[in-house]
Order: sequence, then structure tokens, then C-alpha cells
Amino acid sequence: MREQQPIHEIAKRYQIHPSQVTEWKKALLGNASTGVLTSHGIKISMDGKGRALDNVMIELYQGLSAFFRKCNTRKHQSLGMSPEQNYQSGFKMEDAA
Repeated sequence: MREQQPIHEIAKRYQIHPSQVTEWKKALLGNASTGVLTSHGIKISMDGKGRALDNVMIELYQGLSAFFRKCNTRKHQSLGMSPEQNYQSGFKMEDAA
């Protein structure tokens, strides 16, 4: 059953305040997303503990990604091309020896 009705109509039909419908919708959607995560074995921190560590790891990952992106697009002395160009061209180190 899938109906799309304005919140005020739903509230009127069930004789409740529109803010209650909004709260139920938030709860339903919030539980739906966490339910999907937990069903895949993903732990969710609801108390905020570990959030700072998560942020540190994300920043570290982003920093490393930027570093490797820079390294892979910079021209290498001995190759005469960037590692990315080397990879795309199919060049093998054995050919250089």
C-alpha cells in the first residue's frame, strides 16, 4: 500500500496533530536506515563515542588519497612519465632493464 498524502490530511484522518505524523515519519525513516546497516553487520555508534576517532581516520584516508593522486600524476625521473601514464600504456619495468 503506497499512498502519498499531505501530512495535514493524514493527521486529520487519524485525529492527531500534524507534528505527530512528522515525528513518526522521522522515526520510521531513521530506523529503516539503521536497520539496513545493522542487517549487514555494521555497528552504529548512537552515543557519539568513537566519532572523533572516525573523523581522524577519514581525514587520514583523504590525506593519503590526495598524496597518492599527486604521486601518480607527477612525472617520474627514470620512467619519463607519470606512474599513471606508465600503467595506462602497459609499460613494464622488465622492459626498462
